[in-house]
Amino acid sequence: MELSITVAGVTGRVRLLDGSAPRTTSALWAALPITDRAVQVKWSGDAWRTDGDYDIGIGDVENEGHTLAAGDVIYYPRMKKIGFAYGRAEWRHPDPAVQLHVSVIGKVSANLEGLVAASQRVWLEGAQPLELRRVE
Repeated sequence: MELSITVAGVTGRVRLLDGSAPRTTSALWAALPITDRAVQVKWSGDAWRTDGDYDIGIGDVENEGHTLAAGDVIYYPRMKKIGFAYGRAEWRHPDPAVQLHVSVIGKVSANLEGLVAASQRVWLEGAQPLELRRVE
């Protein structure tokens, strides 16, 4: 399964990790398309998350990730957010004693460089338009 991801007007592709996170990726697939805004995450490094919440019916973590790399796509079930790392990132809470648990559900398969540059606009300019769609 592949997604088309567009952030700040730049489009790339994401390969969903359906072998590692089958329930989460299937639930996200069923929820598509998604139109939202990408919002910088304050404490997590080079990453953004969706502005809106997406209750896709998954409450636990599959394929747990802590240290993320550019191009990693995550689902954070506790807050029902979809996130994207555009550099080194770790999903963090303002209280360093609290560990957050996220599912790594996808990896960019096309146009990583463009998506990283577009995602930097989220940090520098504020929330940016975001769209996730199925690639059939």
